[in-house]
Amino acid sequence: MGCGRIDGADDRVIAASVAAPRVWLFPSTGSGEQAGVVAELTRRAERQGLNVDALLPRELCEISADLEKVLDLTDAATLDGLGIAPSDLVREDHRFTQEIGEATHEHAFQAIRSPSATGVDSIIAIFPEKLAGVVLDVQLLGEWSTADDLAGL
Repeated sequence: MGCGRIDGADDRVIAASVAAPRVWLFPSTGSGEQAGVVAELTRRAERQGLNVDALLPRELCEISADLEKVLDLTDAATLDGLGIAPSDLVREDHRFTQEIGEATHEHAFQAIRSPSATGVDSIIAIFPEKLAGVVLDVQLLGEWSTADDLAGL
């Protein structure tokens, strides 16, 4: 599944893959750019010791949805209020961010917006089971079949 405009987060999201069964994780961009998606896919390949070609093909989709409860960790006031340093969100060790995700899920948030550990843009993690009644408008934008498809994005 891909991504789209998440009005509750005032954001536009482009994604090429789903991260985990319980959470949809999408690179996000402010203008439909795909650099964040490429950075996340490349980082995933590197963390798995793979060439990015091993993760292809990928369908690139856009999803539009109105979300009402999004924790925005790109907002300095939110981070200050929670006592979180921005550097805590981009550590190589994911335990801290997983704990944030679990707490956010328990408090019935639909999604979390956070800086990407790639340093390119931000990500949105969406909890699918919190989307009851939310209409998702999914549009296929294209497919990446080889690493050459990612060049220049």
